[in-house]
Amino acid sequence: MKTGLPLHVTFTNEGYALLMRNWAEHHQKLGLLYLVIALDEATTQLCAKHGINSMPWSVSLASRYRRRNLHHRVLTLCFASVHGCCD
Repeated sequence: MKTGLPLHVTFTNEGYALLMRNWAEHHQKLGLLYLVIALDEATTQLCAKHGINSMPWSVSLASRYRRRNLHHRVLTLCFASVHGCCD
């Protein structure tokens, strides 16, 4: 994984699968770092099927923190991963 580059993150569910696939394909073609946070199992499976960088939304994690803190923690985790802080 390249480090020191911006990470583009989006959250989505099955209802936006076509839009998400288009978004991910453009990021792949441009060589941009991206992450899809899948809000449901169908999206998780779709991402795996098409080789899209993703991670599932964890309901247990969501209930552990307030929504605003969780959003900050997810972005901090992604930032740290891109910058090699979590190797």
